Amino acid sequence: MVIEGTMPGGNQWTAVPPDVSCTRCGRDFVLGVPGETWTDRLFSQLRVWPFRCQVCNARFRSRQAQPSHERGLGRRQYLRLPIQLPVLIQFRDGSTSTARVKDLSIGGCEIVGTHTLERGSTFTIRLSGLLYYSGQIDAEVVVVHTARPQTAGLKFIRLSALRQEEFGRALYIAWKIGKNS
Repeated sequence: MVIEGTMPGGNQWTAVPPDVSCTRCGRDFVLGVPGETWTDRLFSQLRVWPFRCQVCNARFRSRQAQPSHERGLGRRQYLRLPIQLPVLIQFRDGSTSTARVKDLSIGGCEIVGTHTLERGSTFTIRLSGLLYYSGQIDAEVVVVHTARPQTAGLKFIRLSALRQEEFGRALYIAWKIGKNS
């Protein structure tokens, strides 16, 4: 069984069958990812596919299932969950702004706010209100794309391994709840 859904805006997402689990943390919240090296291409000939854990960020290979690359996921390393969260933006000059997170992963997020953000600009965001996570998450980000005015795709560039693991666990819980509802 492949778990599929449609995010707002029509983007497809797909998670692999539950029989594929992370070799490091054992969770089944994994995503089939594109091959990056010649060894990935060699292993794919043997039907051994690359996956990335969406909780602990481990990259591993598995023969158990072939990943399903839906439209829009072919280049992604992280599954973005549709989620609505407030975010505080702290710019380098000390000014702040507020925005709303549209989707979120341990690799980045998409936000909608009042500022037009330039591709390549860096700043810090503060996330709070993540389901089953009582703390705030401060992350340095870089703008990787702008789709419309006041909408930007952000990549986390500075998030400690501990924070990333805590954050991944909170996303795992949100994913499990969404999957079972």
